[in-house]
Order: sequence, then C-alpha cells, then structure tokens
Amino acid sequence: MLFRSLGIVVAATIVLFFLVERLVTSPFGRVLRGIRDDEQVVQVAGKNVVMFKIKAFAFGTAALGLAGGLYGHFTSFIAPDLFAPLLTLYVKLSLLAGGLGNSIGAVVGAVLVVFFLESTRFIIPLVPGISAVQGAALRELLIAVALLVVLRFYARGLVPESIPQPPLPTAPPEAAVAIERVR
Repeated sequence: MLFRSLGIVVAATIVLFFLVERLVTSPFGRVLRGIRDDEQVVQVAGKNVVMFKIKAFAFGTAALGLAGGLYGHFTSFIAPDLFAPLLTLYVKLSLLAGGLGNSIGAVVGAVLVVFFLESTRFIIPLVPGISAVQGAALRELLIAVALLVVLRFYARGLVPESIPQPPLPTAPPEAAVAIERVR
C-alpha cells in the first residue's frame, strides 16, 4: 500500500511539475510574471488582470485539491487539527530557501527543509540531559539556524529565478560605415 501510494504521488508530482513548467513559458505565464512585477503595465497592455489572477488561483487550488485528495487517500482521515500553522511556515521556508519564481527552486527547497526536519530528529537523542519539550525546541532552533545560514549565503534562494536578458539591437553594417564617414 505504501509503495503504491508513493508511486501515485511521485507520478502526480512529476505531471504537475511539467504542467507548471509549460505554464511558466507560455504567454499565460509571461502575463502572470508581468502582473507580479508591475500590474499597471499589464493593464495598460490591455490584459484583464483580474481574470488572469482568477485563472492562476483556480490552477493553484486545483493542484492543492489534488494534493489533499492524495493525502486523504493515503491517511484515510483528514481533520483540521492535523494542519498546524507550523506546517504553513515550513512551506514558506521551503519556497524561500529554494528560490522564488521557479519550480525547481520549490522542489529543492522542499527537499532541503524535509532533510533538516528529519535529520534533527536523529540529533536530539544524542544531546544528554534534555526533556522532550527542550528537545523539540532545540530541534526547531537547529532548523531555523540552518535555514538562516542558507538564506544568508543565498539570499535569492538556492535556485534563483533566471530572468532572460532581452537582446540588444545592433546597427546594420551600412549604418556603421555611414557613421564613420560623418566623423
């Protein structure tokens, strides 16, 4: 059961990853990036900003609904108290550590945060003379320090968004000869 669920989740993650990558490079993705950078410029260009935001929200909620459905199928029980505010913080930290603006950064950040969360679980029993509550606090402190170190040296994340530079216009060779004649 565990490996079948893992296979389904990995397959869904790969499909969603490639869908998001296609979406980012499409005209729709360029409009969304433009909205993120400067909403007024996109409005002046004649795009319906509100409709693009609604479509992006719908796509995101569909992906989250799929993730929730897979999680519910795996655990066969969902309750609101399972989703603590700390979980939301871990998701935000994953995005910051990986890099905002690209899918690969989100995956790298998620792997990094889960690695920190699970590796500190094995370090805490090695510290003598602390209670379970102190161990949990020490674990959170170690995770925070590790992520602060990552963000200190990689302020834009481990995989920052690459912004392509527009090509500079070049003068035709005839114009260069004409400029030389004028001098």
